[in-house]
Amino acid sequence: MRQFLERMLRSFLRPSGDEPSSAGGPKTEAQELRDKIRKWERQAEEYEAMGLAELARRSRESLQAYRLRLRSLEDPTLRRVA
Repeated sequence: MRQFLERMLRSFLRPSGDEPSSAGGPKTEAQELRDKIRKWERQAEEYEAMGLAELARRSRESLQAYRLRLRSLEDPTLRRVA
C-alpha cells in the first residue's frame, strides 16, 4: 500500500509534458489527440507497475479509439470528402 501511495504522489507532483505552452498558440485536434494518447499510455504503464492489470487493460482499450481517430485525421484516404 505504501508503494502505491508513493507512486501516486510522484505522478501528481512530477512536471507534466501535456500542458500547452503560452507561446505555442492553440493546438490542433491531431496535437490534442497525440497528447491524450501519451497520457493514456503513461497511465496504463503506471497501473501495470502498481499491479492494477484491469485498469491498465481499460486504459489501453481507450487508446484504440484515440489512435483510430488520429489515424482518420492524418490519413487522406480515410478523410471524408466534403
